[in-house]
Amino acid sequence: MYDNICSLYGADIFDKSYKEALNLFYPKGIPERFSDPKVIEPVLIPEIYAEFPGGYDSLYKFINSHLNYKNACGMVSGRVFIQFTIERTGEIKNTRIIKGVSETCDAEVLRVFSQIGNWIPAKIDSSEVASIITIPVMIKPN
Repeated sequence: MYDNICSLYGADIFDKSYKEALNLFYPKGIPERFSDPKVIEPVLIPEIYAEFPGGYDSLYKFINSHLNYKNACGMVSGRVFIQFTIERTGEIKNTRIIKGVSETCDAEVLRVFSQIGNWIPAKIDSSEVASIITIPVMIKPN
């Protein structure tokens, strides 16, 4: 895919600014959802991604310290993929399991994410925007 994009738009496309790249992909004009900071539709690819305070290391420490593996998952192992929206305020909304390992493990991951505080929201042109995040949560027996 990288090679296809480079051949279509030039090898330096990934060196261009976010707005220049959007202009290349939308030559008839950038859709309003990318250029109007009042639009609250979540974006998949912001200029600056939303971040858990302290980064992903802190996020996974929080998850591991709050997940009750023994009672919820037993001897089940695998990855639970969870998707959620980080609102412009940093609040988590629309949490759902994309791919789970068992009903009880999935419910436990959702429970933990209901306790996570606000994130640092994503940004486009220095304005906070809602964004969609999908992350894996490793489930392994103790």
